[in-house]
Amino acid sequence: MKLGLSGASYRWVWDRRLRRDQPAFNEWGLPPPYFSPAPTGIDEANAADFLIDRAVQHGLQVLHFHAGLVRDLADAREKARRMADHGIEWVSSAWANWVATGEAFERDYAAYMDALRLSAAAGARVVCTTHLGAAIHNHFSKHPPVATQITIMTENLARAARVAASEGLVLAFENHLDYRASEIAQVVEGVGSPALRVNFDTANPIAVIEDPVDAARRVARYAVMSHVKDFLVQPSTVTGVPRIHWAPIGRGSVDFDAIFAILQAGAADAGSLRLCVEVAPLPEHDPDFWVRDSLRWVRERYATYL
Repeated sequence: MKLGLSGASYRWVWDRRLRRDQPAFNEWGLPPPYFSPAPTGIDEANAADFLIDRAVQHGLQVLHFHAGLVRDLADAREKARRMADHGIEWVSSAWANWVATGEAFERDYAAYMDALRLSAAAGARVVCTTHLGAAIHNHFSKHPPVATQITIMTENLARAARVAASEGLVLAFENHLDYRASEIAQVVEGVGSPALRVNFDTANPIAVIEDPVDAARRVARYAVMSHVKDFLVQPSTVTGVPRIHWAPIGRGSVDFDAIFAILQAGAADAGSLRLCVEVAPLPEHDPDFWVRDSLRWVRERYATYL
């Protein structure tokens, strides 16, 4: 397995919608970052370089960030070359509303194809693929029924997988706080192409009331990468409503011992499985501390897998 980082770990630093140094941040009602050695905010145009610097500092083999963080093909190739010089593989990502149909889907699909082809031309071999419409279509939505949603996703992703295969890419479909791993597996099996595999997020099953260990068993055979993420579940509260909190890796509720063993035994190529640590602490916390602590824990506890 190869240890890496998801750029989402620093989302409050570089994401223009979330940056904690912008006036609009005050509208979130969240505490400001009083103590954070990491930059309070950077322009999104500089995000890729910032993330590459972090990956180099942490001695990582993989870096996952969205294709939208590069300006054009020349910039993408320059970033990929810089990563390759440090032995880092770029895992790109792109998204679309995979349950959309008609013109709405065609608009998303066109943008997705642009990102996919740019990624391939820059040398990426894996494109993490997420569902953009999770707030509308997900495991719990009823219009249309989930079975119909799965059918639509299968048709749309089969189309994308054909292009990916022609470009020498593998699409890693993520369980992205939207569907259960068992439903993601149905889509992958329905498409039936080696160009469509899975990015297994270790904590996201909790959001759809799915046991993460059961989820790992269901998709391990299709996994080419994993977001190593931890949530702390607080089942009992004063209000009676359970709560879920982000946590540094190993400090939450996810059973990594069981999950890593399942991925090691079940993945088609466990040696190249990309383990991208993804921690996104609330903005008053220092993301560098969370990343360092999480990487240390994974390296110390799972050295035999790496």
